[in-house]
Amino acid sequence: MPTPDQNSKNPELMVTIWEKTIDLQIHLNEMGLTLRRTAVTAVGVTLGAGALAFRYGGDVSIFGWIVPVAFLFVLVGLGLTGAFFLMDRFWYHELLRASVSYAMDLEQAAKKVNLPCDLDLSRKIRKTNHAALRMSGGAKINVFYGVIALVLVVAALLLLTRVVQPVQPSSRASTASESAAVQGAPAATITPVSSDTSPFQFLRT
Repeated sequence: MPTPDQNSKNPELMVTIWEKTIDLQIHLNEMGLTLRRTAVTAVGVTLGAGALAFRYGGDVSIFGWIVPVAFLFVLVGLGLTGAFFLMDRFWYHELLRASVSYAMDLEQAAKKVNLPCDLDLSRKIRKTNHAALRMSGGAKINVFYGVIALVLVVAALLLLTRVVQPVQPSSRASTASESAAVQGAPAATITPVSSDTSPFQFLRT
C-alpha cells in the first residue's frame, strides 16, 4: 500500500483512499457495537437461566463444596464477559486504532495538497472521544465490561455465602397466615369441592 506521502502526489487517489479508510472505521465501529450488544444479550440470557436455577435448581457438590446451581450460571456469565472483552478490546478495537492512525497520517499529508477542505475527520473524532469522560476509547471499553464483571462477582459472592436464599411457596403461605393471625383477620383457606357437586345438579331428577 502506498504511504501517505506517496499519495500526496495524486490528490484524487489520496481522497479515495481516505474515504475507504473512513468506511473501514465505520465498519469496525459497527462490529464493536454489535459485539457489545451480543455480550449483553448472552450475559442476560445466562442470568435469566441462573434465576430459574436459583428458584428451582437447588445445590450441587463440586469437589466437596456445596454450591447453588445458580452460582454455576453466574460463573458462565463471567466467562462470557471475559471472552467478549478480549475480542472487543484486543481485537476489533486494535484494528480500529490502526485504521484511525493511518487516516490521521493521510490527513496530515493532505495539508500539503490544495484540497477544498481539510481531511481531519479522524483527528476530530479521536479528540472528541478522548474529551468525553476524559478517557480513551480503550478505557471506556474496560469500564463497560468491568461494570458487568463487578455485578456478576457480587452476585456470585451473595450466592456462595448464602446471603440470598430462595423463599419457598409454603414459607410464604405460612408467613401470610401468621401475619393474618397477628392482625386478627382469618387466614384465607381453600375449601375442596366435592366431585359430586355439579353446576347442573338442579337438572337432576
